[in-house]
Amino acid sequence: MRLFSSQKYRKPKLSFRLFGASDATAHVNTPPHTADWNTKFDALLGPRPVRLHYWPAYEANPYQMMFYGAQTDLFTSRPGTIEQALSDLRRATTGPVCFHLHWLNFLYGRIKGDTRDTETRTKELLDQLRAFVAEGGLFFWTVHNLTEHQREDGPFERNLRKILCDLAHRIFVHGRAAQIAFLQDQPNATEKTLVIDHGNYIGVYPDTLSRAAARDALNMDSDTTVFASVGWLRRYKGLDTLCAAVDSIEHARLLIAGRALKQDKESLLTLFSSYRKTQVHEGWVAPADIQRYMNAADFVVLPYLASLTSGAALLALSFGVPVIAPRLGAFPEVINDSISGYLYDPSSETGLRDALQRACATPAATRVDMGLKAFQTALSMNWATGRRTLFSQIAACTDQVPLRKSLSP
Repeated sequence: MRLFSSQKYRKPKLSFRLFGASDATAHVNTPPHTADWNTKFDALLGPRPVRLHYWPAYEANPYQMMFYGAQTDLFTSRPGTIEQALSDLRRATTGPVCFHLHWLNFLYGRIKGDTRDTETRTKELLDQLRAFVAEGGLFFWTVHNLTEHQREDGPFERNLRKILCDLAHRIFVHGRAAQIAFLQDQPNATEKTLVIDHGNYIGVYPDTLSRAAARDALNMDSDTTVFASVGWLRRYKGLDTLCAAVDSIEHARLLIAGRALKQDKESLLTLFSSYRKTQVHEGWVAPADIQRYMNAADFVVLPYLASLTSGAALLALSFGVPVIAPRLGAFPEVINDSISGYLYDPSSETGLRDALQRACATPAATRVDMGLKAFQTALSMNWATGRRTLFSQIAACTDQVPLRKSLSP
């Protein structure tokens, strides 16, 4: 293994600063059509302005910025806790107030400046959610995972998710496979669970670095098949199996870039060090640097042991990089086997290695065609259709709020 710091190399910052962007997203682009579509969707909301608070907020990840899009006269979205949403609701004189929950991981583990334990945080969240809904607030929940990846207390989380399902006005999932899997776990939420589109990341990050320049920066040979895995270094992602599989294949290299959790970092780097064909860049990957890893890769590999949705797959497709992934979760919905990537049977001991060998045997011209198909797949997935669903559901639920208020004690 070769270990590098992901902070060592910096491309010039080519993108423009977003309105209201934090330092973490200051060099992430937003497509110019975003504002146009949101103003057109205002017609779905009627005359009353909507204020939406979303939590938790990942400012270094453009997902939420792209999901909500631009602010308009009738729609504003901002990071905000349930306390802030409840306070806003109690001050409101016109228009609905929404609280949109995403991930649950902020309830677990240590949070800077917060000395509460998980049980206390969860109880306070639920108490405030109950008050928010009872007083006429709209509560939405997007389910990104069936369980939190770092959580081991199954019964606690299952009970939490059931309560959230009961309280939510609408539950969103990204993809039909995710909807099926979620409803198998929460069958009573069928009527309120909807598929909402996940858009692409085309134009969000700089993409000006050539394949040759990217490989030169990483000291990768031009005639080697390069597999890449970019993102958080987590155990559920099957990186140990990937490293072992690449080590057994001739003329192949593996590029891993991303940050490990503090408690996992030492053990993961020790694990990676035993593989001679793996190059690791541990640490936060700046937006301007993502192109370096994507454009050096022939294929992005996501050998996850479990997955409901995967933004990493859409990121790779947005860079025109074919994806290798198991046939589970949303992967079959976004990856066309042998067309825009390779899918394999996750129950097969040789499934991943066989897929990597298929990739290595793919002729250069076919790889180019697969990259084009990957990019075309990304083009077909846009944020505007997801926002249309969000706006229409806000409007539909707003009609129910007076009834909820009148029925409240």
